[in-house]
Amino acid sequence: MAEQLQGGSRFNAARTPTLRDVAKIVFRHKRLLMTTLLVTFSAGVLYALLAPSYKAEMKILVRRGRIDPALTPTQTASPAFEHDDISEEEMNSELEMLHNDDILRSVVIGSGLAARSSWRSSFRNESREIKIEKAVCLLPFCGN
Repeated sequence: MAEQLQGGSRFNAARTPTLRDVAKIVFRHKRLLMTTLLVTFSAGVLYALLAPSYKAEMKILVRRGRIDPALTPTQTASPAFEHDDISEEEMNSELEMLHNDDILRSVVIGSGLAARSSWRSSFRNESREIKIEKAVCLLPFCGN
């Protein structure tokens, strides 16, 4: 009697689906599968084309470094508080350093911005130098 109960079962719980079983399901629902793949691919392409690109901004704080006071036997005023103002010449020299093309190129190469090119540049077969120049011009301090 126990043999009849075991042999009479049509489905075995321990049976794993074969490749043929999976193929049957795929071919049975191929219209649904193709529609789902097409909608997902189209949504990804539309997002890549229409999504806004992000732009970064930065502000720079320029201040003088710490001044080490001279040790004298008499009490003197602290020189750290005497020159708090930043002159216009110092500010302009800091800005000129930020506009330097050599510094911008080293930032692009060091951060890997040239390697993260768009999918359009891969179709154009642009050289590494052209990708670096385009990435430099995308930086906020580009002199061009």
